[in-house]
Formats: sequence, C-alpha cells, structure tokens
Amino acid sequence: PTPLSPDRWFSPPPSCYSVDNLAPLTPAPFTGFYSGGATRMAWNPNHESDLAGYRLYRGSSVAFVPSPANLVSAQADTGAIDAAGAPYVYKLTAIDVHGNESPVATLLPAGVLDAGDTPGAPRLALMGAAPNPLRGAGHVRYALSRAGEARLSVIDVSGREVALLARGTHAAGEHAARWSGRDARGQRVAAGVYFMRLAAEGQVLTARVAVGS
Repeated sequence: PTPLSPDRWFSPPPSCYSVDNLAPLTPAPFTGFYSGGATRMAWNPNHESDLAGYRLYRGSSVAFVPSPANLVSAQADTGAIDAAGAPYVYKLTAIDVHGNESPVATLLPAGVLDAGDTPGAPRLALMGAAPNPLRGAGHVRYALSRAGEARLSVIDVSGREVALLARGTHAAGEHAARWSGRDARGQRVAAGVYFMRLAAEGQVLTARVAVGS
C-alpha cells in the first residue's frame, strides 16, 4: 500500500473471478432401438442456461468407460442415428460451455448383448412392455446379470416418476412386473408416450412405451 497521509493508506482494488465447476444434469430419458444396421436414439433436452451440447459414446459392454477414443458425436441435437452396422451399448452426457460434463446415461438397445456375456448367461437388460402400445394392463420384462438391488419405474416425458413397479433385492436372471396403466394414486394415466426405467448394477436403462386411450 502507498501512504497518502500519516493516517490514510491507498490500496489497489481487489480482483477476483468465479469458476463454474457445476456439471449439467444427466440427460433423461435416454431411449433408442436397433434395427437394420443402425441404432436410433433420442433424449429430452437439458435446460441449463450454459449448456453447450451433448456427447455420445459407443462401446461393446455396459462397463466401457467414455473417452475421446469411443466418442461418436458431440452435438446440440437431442437425437442421433448411429449406422454402425451392429448393435452396441451407448453412453450419453451433457456438457456446458465451461467443459463440465454430466454423469452418464446408459442405453442398451434391444438386440444388444453385453460383450462380457456368454450364450445363456444372464445379462442386464430391459426388454420393455408388452403389449406396446399398452391398452389396459401389461407386463414389463427385465433381467439382471447378478443378484442385487433394482428399481423399475414408469416415467413421463418430463422425467417425472408416475408409477413404481418393482424395487428391492432381485436374483440374477429374468423378471417381470405388471403395470395396470395407472399412476401411484391409482388413476389411469393419460394416453401418450412413457418410459420404463430400470436402475440396477450402477446403470440406468430405459425403454419407450406408448399408452393408448
């Protein structure tokens, strides 16, 4: 500091800057299906004001780690078609203008077999609802590759949970849950698009279901 008088001192003004280290939310729901050599994917948009876009990664196992080597696209759109010629596992993140990347959303499209599986061995999978479109009641089939906690729910297009179908400890192998087409209050849900959401083994899988009137 520079003295101005015996009882006063001059100090330079302080300077500072802020650092944004808050990552966007995970994109959800992340849905898709494999057909004819291509996987078609879609997800709801994030609403962070500093959102830069999304990163889509491809791997052959649900355990693959996203990296620049398996990056399929960096884009602003909320949908993608990957004509890879074979079914794969996909992971999706949101990224902001400061480079903060969200936790991953994982997609295991119908027809994808985890590369670590052997024929006949159980695998983590969400086969979706039947019938689809759903009119009245139906069943949702899913499978775990190992025993553990699992939660199966129905969410709407905004990501809000409307019904809880199963939760708790599950054995390895295939399971089925019934959905009456009603929400948690017992009211019939409106016709439209919904998503089955399976959270298990550190992964989140989703499958689209249409509800008829």
